[in-house]
Amino acid sequence: MFGFGGRKNKRGQYEKIDLEHGDDTGSPKDSGAFSDERSTGATDSSSIGVIRFYRHVIMILTGVNVLMSFATVWLGIAFTKRVPYQIVKNDVELVGPAEVPVEMELYRFQTGVRESTPFFGPPNATTDAAWGTILNAGLIKLTPEQADALSAPTAKDQQDSTSYVGILEVFHQLHCLNTLRLRAFATDPEVQFADPGHTAHCFEYIRQSLMCLADVNIAPISWNERKREYAIHWDATRQCRNFDKIHAWALDKNHKVSEDV
Repeated sequence: MFGFGGRKNKRGQYEKIDLEHGDDTGSPKDSGAFSDERSTGATDSSSIGVIRFYRHVIMILTGVNVLMSFATVWLGIAFTKRVPYQIVKNDVELVGPAEVPVEMELYRFQTGVRESTPFFGPPNATTDAAWGTILNAGLIKLTPEQADALSAPTAKDQQDSTSYVGILEVFHQLHCLNTLRLRAFATDPEVQFADPGHTAHCFEYIRQSLMCLADVNIAPISWNERKREYAIHWDATRQCRNFDKIHAWALDKNHKVSEDV
């Protein structure tokens, strides 16, 4: 018969049971309980390790995201500061009835506020030569199909009855602007006030052309603390059509008028 304090050995004597360090003859029930506790502890440790791992992953991904955001902003600023030309879109779009190849670019204006161009200033050998380089594209040859697509009838080529002629509006606009330039800077009244009807036409034509094209680029504005007023950034970077390529296309399609015509 067993008592509460121990168990009998072969000699009929009681032995003390060590509840903290049981021997191999301990009850299966007690052994299972201790095994469950060890198993639960191992599971908890494993769960904590997984949580810590995911926390580290989230922290790393957050840091990478922040760095990429800063890099994107920095590259955007650096990109817009490169001058004077940058390609925005490599694709060439064929525009208008004549299918003029148009490519977009970023161009920083130079309006004479901080730096000037060869076009800037009163008529002289330098400025007149510069204007001549962009006014040398005149009439262009058109196919009958291109001529039919225009908003009004256009003249036939007087040297080739199978072709027609037209002019890109941009070169008509530049012609009018150059006319106003010559007359605005003129000191001779005969030049300044020559052909007032043509002068009035050029003002009105340029006004309507600007409103028709309606440039929607947004110019940055600065605040002049001394004058207590806003000031526009004159030489901003804008998205433009690549004029050089349009000009080259017009020269290639140029219709040379014979002296006999």
